[in-house]
Amino acid sequence: MKKTLIFMLVIVINLLTGCKENSETWIAMYSLQEPERILLNFDDALKGNITILKIGDLSGNFDKNNYITSVSENGRYLWILQDNPLHTIYDLLKDEIIVQGSDIDIDKYLKQNKEEWRGKFSFYQSAKYIETEKLCWVRHFETVINVTYSPDKKYIAKAIKDEDSNYYIDVVDISSEKVIERVFVGETSKFYRYPLCVMQWHTNDYIVYTFEHKAYKYDVRTKKIIELGIYIFYPLITKDEKYMIYSKPNYDTSEESLSHLNDYGEKGVFIRDLKTNREINIFKDNKLNKQDFSLIDVYSTKVDYKKVYERN
Repeated sequence: MKKTLIFMLVIVINLLTGCKENSETWIAMYSLQEPERILLNFDDALKGNITILKIGDLSGNFDKNNYITSVSENGRYLWILQDNPLHTIYDLLKDEIIVQGSDIDIDKYLKQNKEEWRGKFSFYQSAKYIETEKLCWVRHFETVINVTYSPDKKYIAKAIKDEDSNYYIDVVDISSEKVIERVFVGETSKFYRYPLCVMQWHTNDYIVYTFEHKAYKYDVRTKKIIELGIYIFYPLITKDEKYMIYSKPNYDTSEESLSHLNDYGEKGVFIRDLKTNREINIFKDNKLNKQDFSLIDVYSTKVDYKKVYERN
């Protein structure tokens, strides 16, 4: 009787909160050409099906230049940056904007609310809004390209370029704001706007990044660098480490075109089985295959996105 009551209580709570009993995995991504900001159901994509939640099809309160920078830890909220207003916190379940405005507005909201954020640019920790810019101090001849956070939110990994076109990954202790490790990635005399990009700090303690046309992972514990493959852009590895999701665009932010690469192969967004190397081109038979996508995050949530998907 007691177990039955608990089970019924769980069902009621899930219905009230819009959550499922089991979690689903989703991929956040945006188009490099069109104002397409989407959440793609990863579990369905593995089965050859496409379930997409288009952010722009919801409340319609976003300008064309918006992009998703962070997903809340519970998967319910999106942090969106755009031209005007600068910040938007969006509730996916209710299909409504929670707060929209300036740095001051967002700072006030974050101090009053307790959700944690997964994103690369900013997150909420210990009732304090931490801005990437405050942590990414560098010497005058160095440039910060981008950053990603450790799973415990105690460190950041930032991509660095110096005046001699040497590229590094710096690991920064957030509490002390000090660089505790510098990893040399490589040097290049080729013209790339962003040849180095740190994509993900995996829960198994390695940093996934790309340099020029190759993808790598840097093991924080063993200090080893392992190559993941060539022509892999914006790679993300699932939490269970069974799959890698990545993009092969026609154009990339670092280069005008990739068409000059004779061995580049098929373009699209791919899921690779890391054990068998079998791949799925997700949008191969879909109109979205004409677009190039940048991947933002892969994560699991019990929030029932499909309810939002179905009503839109």
